[in-house]
Amino acid sequence: MSDKLLHERLREYAAEYVIGDFACGAMKGISLLDDDALALAAEIERQYIPLPRFPDGEPVRLGCAVCGGIVGGFSVWDDGAFTTYDKDGNVLQDGDPGDFVKRPESKALDVDGVETKAGDTVWLHDKVDGGPVGEPMKVAEVLCDGTLVFEGGGAMPARLVTHREPDSLEKLRDFVEDQSRQESGSARNVYREIADRLTDLIEMGA
Repeated sequence: MSDKLLHERLREYAAEYVIGDFACGAMKGISLLDDDALALAAEIERQYIPLPRFPDGEPVRLGCAVCGGIVGGFSVWDDGAFTTYDKDGNVLQDGDPGDFVKRPESKALDVDGVETKAGDTVWLHDKVDGGPVGEPMKVAEVLCDGTLVFEGGGAMPARLVTHREPDSLEKLRDFVEDQSRQESGSARNVYREIADRLTDLIEMGA
């Protein structure tokens, strides 16, 4: 019997029109065209040989770009766990059974299309009001899939946050004060009065 694997023998037989078993004088076969035999061989190989895979099912090959670098080697354990390495043997990614290899990092864009990077300060985007809400969050790390990890804990996709700061009485007061410095006469006095009233509201905790 041939030492070659089934998918390898199928490829050899692909040039023949019929693949079958004629044991005991009975014809037990299936007609396979070249393309059918090659497709069947590819599917058997896909199931037969354990390879790390991307989320879309594409197998990881040597030279593939993944999150962390270029694959120079990999190991797949009996339970399906895997490790990928670069050409120098450094670990690129570890995966538990059922995990997939992460593709190269893409830009993590916030709800306004602004790229988010480690060190940025962002706010949660309110879908109803269409603006920023809550407390500021400092981005500690940006993962390959666009997930933001925040200092102090917590994580969420970049598309749920914004770099725009929430409005506040302090910001409104500062804007009015800037306007008062650009005006003169009665207009300047009006802006100054509004700024003072806003300061009073801020100090009252309004």
